[in-house]
Amino acid sequence: MATQKPKFRHSVDQFGLCVFLHLIFPLLPIGFERVLKHHVSTSALMLALAMYAFALANTTKSGTCFGLFIVIGFFSGALYGFAEAQSLTEDVVRFAWFTLLFIFVAHAIERFRRHVVQGEKFLEFGRDEQH
Repeated sequence: MATQKPKFRHSVDQFGLCVFLHLIFPLLPIGFERVLKHHVSTSALMLALAMYAFALANTTKSGTCFGLFIVIGFFSGALYGFAEAQSLTEDVVRFAWFTLLFIFVAHAIERFRRHVVQGEKFLEFGRDEQH
């Protein structure tokens, strides 16, 4: 049992690193816009959502998430053009925020399963060490 704690800690470390670099870091541009301008423009939100959905679709191992994220990315990309023309309703913007949160949570759950439960490595730091 004593050997399980280092493995578990390493798995949690891998998951934490994944959440930061893979899920939070790509959203920093809209976070900075929110902090600096006190709001996020609709066009920035739609563009970020499209790119986020496409990027996470490429890294998921779930066929359902892959298909759903591709569809979300496609429609978000299309809505980016409408956002540039200032023709999106507040309900669409709210739905975009909800969709961004949904993608984050769905992928975080998958990554928890992959890194903590199954012990898959995110990055190969400390390859010489036995984990």
